[in-house]
Amino acid sequence: MDKLHKWLGVPGFTYEQDQDAIHKMFNELFPDFEKNSGWTMMGDYEALNDHVRGQLNTFFKPFNEFLFELVGDREKFSWDVDGNKLDRY
Repeated sequence: MDKLHKWLGVPGFTYEQDQDAIHKMFNELFPDFEKNSGWTMMGDYEALNDHVRGQLNTFFKPFNEFLFELVGDREKFSWDVDGNKLDRY
C-alpha cells in the first residue's frame, strides 16, 4: 500500500485490517461476486503477454491521452509495474 500511496501522492496510512480481513468483509458484502463475475479478489494470475498488452495499449491510448489532458500530469498517471513504464506513447 505504501507504493500506492506514494503513486497517488497521499500520505501513508496503516490499515487496521489485513488482506484476509478485507477479503472476508468483501465476501460478506458481496457473497456471490466471484461466482457471478468469474473474477477472484485474491489469486495468482499469469503475466499478460506482450501481444495482448500491445492491443490494450492501442485501444486505451485515446482514453489515456484524455486523462492526461484532464489531470495535466502525464508522469503521475503513466501506468507502471515495479518501476517499468507500461505506456508506449
